Amino acid sequence: MGQGNANDLKISDRSLLVRSTADIADLLVGDEYVLPASALVELSGPIDLGARALRPSEGTVIVGNAHGMITSTADGVVRASGLESPVIMREFNIVATAGRCLDLSGPITQQLNLFFIGLIGAAPGTSVGTITGFDVQALKDCYINAPAGIRLDGTTNKIFFSQCPFYGITGSAITLASTLDAEVADIVTSFFKFDSPGVAIEAEAGYQVAEGILRGSLRKGTAIPLVGLSAADVNWSMHDNSGIRDSRVAAQAYLTTSATMTIAEQGVYYPVAGEFTLSEVAERFRLTENNELEYIGLRPELIEFGSSFAVDPANNNLLGFRASKNGVGLVETTTMVQQGAGPGASPRSGAVIGLIEVVTGDTIGLEVANMESTASIDWVTATYAVKD
Repeated sequence: MGQGNANDLKISDRSLLVRSTADIADLLVGDEYVLPASALVELSGPIDLGARALRPSEGTVIVGNAHGMITSTADGVVRASGLESPVIMREFNIVATAGRCLDLSGPITQQLNLFFIGLIGAAPGTSVGTITGFDVQALKDCYINAPAGIRLDGTTNKIFFSQCPFYGITGSAITLASTLDAEVADIVTSFFKFDSPGVAIEAEAGYQVAEGILRGSLRKGTAIPLVGLSAADVNWSMHDNSGIRDSRVAAQAYLTTSATMTIAEQGVYYPVAGEFTLSEVAERFRLTENNELEYIGLRPELIEFGSSFAVDPANNNLLGFRASKNGVGLVETTTMVQQGAGPGASPRSGAVIGLIEVVTGDTIGLEVANMESTASIDWVTATYAVKD
């Protein structure tokens, strides 16, 4: 620290220029260089910590320049815990030649802001521990190059990843630990590039989903996202996601076997009868016991509804078909189909289409009415689908 260099500002001035470990030698405690609280620490040049780590204190601001870099063989090159005022780190590289770049073991009651940071190492991430009330805000424009990716755990208010490119990943880029308890966990507009097929976002068994997770994420390469997460768990919007369906709002249900539907009153619409099956392509929808598709996504959507069906001509009746939302028929989607002239005539087919706005919990279904009698309706086939 200082080491007699006339160009260095004294620590009492709350500013410290670090060109080598000699400048922080007086700050060594155990295997950590403990940076002063509420001080501006400027990294100028490659700083090799050996097997030691760097620990910011309350209010420490660490900045770098084009040459700013710290390298260490320690597990957790930068460690943070017991913080009660914000810490800021920006514009330098953290190189972990063994272990993790970051060890955020908590408890931390304030926020850690990382901007333009390069995280390069064997397994950068957070350690197991309680991170109470900790905001990882603006982990922004951070270049992350580590095969083992980042693992998030602990108790925290908010976690934000924004415009962080992940490179060189051979496993999971971001792992959400079963112990992670976050109120909000947004991973937005990030770029995942894999050396071999891997996982963009993985959730361990038992993970409790936070609000807003994976909103607007961007994935490149051949990774398989959403391991351990279902469509019901996420607010998912991926782009350039070739061959992966997790970016979509879509579902399809179809009549498993032909069915006869009893009509109690002429001209009254009833939900389609029979046993329906939900297609495997379903995302952010589930099939209810009433043969309706329930929207379980997190954000409002405008969806396209489409249905096709065939009915057996038991008699010469005019049938009405329409979509319904939350059990209420949508008149604007009504289609009329005239059955055949009698037994032996060919089945009659029809279709229903429409645009429907949905929010979480809304249900979409198909209804039918016999407009001329109470004769039963024999369904031969029926399928309906929704998509954004």
